[in-house]
Amino acid sequence: MKQRSSFGFYGSRRAAGFTMIELLIAIAILLFGIVAVARLVPMAIDTNFRNRNDSTALIAAQRLLEQMAAQPVDSMSGACGAAPANTYYFCDSDGDLILLGRQDTTLGASVTTQDGCPVVAGGKIDFTIASPANCNPNGTVDYGLKKNWVWNPVTGTNQVVEFRWRVITWHAGGAAMRKVFIVGARAGTAGQGLTVTDLQTVVGR
Repeated sequence: MKQRSSFGFYGSRRAAGFTMIELLIAIAILLFGIVAVARLVPMAIDTNFRNRNDSTALIAAQRLLEQMAAQPVDSMSGACGAAPANTYYFCDSDGDLILLGRQDTTLGASVTTQDGCPVVAGGKIDFTIASPANCNPNGTVDYGLKKNWVWNPVTGTNQVVEFRWRVITWHAGGAAMRKVFIVGARAGTAGQGLTVTDLQTVVGR
């Protein structure tokens, strides 16, 4: 009479396990997944840089535009630099000279002037020109400047933000009556995305 084994009814059962081919296939699948995930890391870092730059540019542009809009339409105040003759201006909270368009010296009944950096289709500031001449009426970048913007006050880390703007002014009898401010800003350095943020507002008497 045959004796029953604890591994089966009769005899011993062959031990189960992975073959070498199965193990190699599993390793290949695992490596494929790791490589795919690793390729996503640089993309995530780049996206983070771009999002941070976009947010910084937007906040910086809003800050400058709000200060410009808060000035009287005929503002000529502050001692932060030499403004061109017959030009409206003010000193911003960082002590930089901000030009706000030129006066109408013709004393015409209805005169429109446009000053500052050129715009492209859609009324957006042109950042494709390295140093547009009409941003520099006084020999300096009067309708454009760069600031070190502290985006992390805890660590003191900052970014360079470039501003350019244009001012459209409606005059009546030599007095400024209404203005449109178009402000463009971009943050970051080459390789981190340089998306331009454009904002505009209208002010008047």
